[in-house]
Amino acid sequence: MKKLLCFAHRGASGHEPENTLSAVEKAIVLGTDWIEVDAYAVEGELIVIHDERLERTTNGAGYVMDKTLAYLRSLLLMRAKASAFQPSVKYSIVLMAESE
Repeated sequence: MKKLLCFAHRGASGHEPENTLSAVEKAIVLGTDWIEVDAYAVEGELIVIHDERLERTTNGAGYVMDKTLAYLRSLLLMRAKASAFQPSVKYSIVLMAESE
């Protein structure tokens, strides 16, 4: 019998705010086979966020690509228990690699 693969779409977005470190961590804890996140390049760094605009998931406004890294890092998440928008892809990849 073939094994069913489990993909964590935007991390474990049903449990934690989508495309966040907590969603990636939760997906790892839940034992998912694959974790999918969305990214944009801003000032030479990959930023983890799904929408091209900030309003739905953060307290910011406007297009992700029009903002500075400093501005993006200052934002708060709309659906977070604790908060700050931690948008770097680097940290998500490190978490995934450490779980191997």
